[in-house]
Amino acid sequence: SASAQTVKIIACEGAKPHSFAGSFCSVVDFVKNLCYNVLSEKTENQGGKAMNNANLPEPIVTFAGYKGSIQNCSALTVSEYVNDIVLFFRYIIVSRRGEKPENVEMTEISIAELDYELACSVRTDEIYSYLLYLASGRGNGARIRARRLSAIKAFYKYHTVKSHKLENNPAKDIETPKIKPALPKYLTLEESIKLLESVPRDC
Repeated sequence: SASAQTVKIIACEGAKPHSFAGSFCSVVDFVKNLCYNVLSEKTENQGGKAMNNANLPEPIVTFAGYKGSIQNCSALTVSEYVNDIVLFFRYIIVSRRGEKPENVEMTEISIAELDYELACSVRTDEIYSYLLYLASGRGNGARIRARRLSAIKAFYKYHTVKSHKLENNPAKDIETPKIKPALPKYLTLEESIKLLESVPRDC
């Protein structure tokens, strides 16, 4: 199988300027640049430290390459996918060590050990546990949990359907967290009167 170092991006004619097709000579260059400039782990409540391992494992690099060069996602979108996948596998690594992710500085966890064997060993119940951790340990709302689950689904779909590196997709049948529609905001009587009074009237 092709290693991360040999996976090349073909610059496509007419590629969008913000896509990484034609912007970087290889997937590896793209990801390294992404890690250095964009890919810092951030929580919703406070800024996180920059990711400490710029050399991402091949399963993530090839997935990022597919998203950028084939699906023509923007660099920002690819970075969000990578961020979410990195956090997920950090959780898997920490929880399998018998540690509580809530008590660990996740940005300090290396994912260098991630390979296809580890990705293949992930169970559906571990993904459910991860979603619980996102809700209770990180305070992520349904919208963020849905986004992060979507990244996991996309990762496993790519490696089972496109790259054929994995046989099973443990995220396939997991339902996306329901997002409650935002309630409409109404003006108070006083605000309504002020709004009406602000409208110019013909003399």
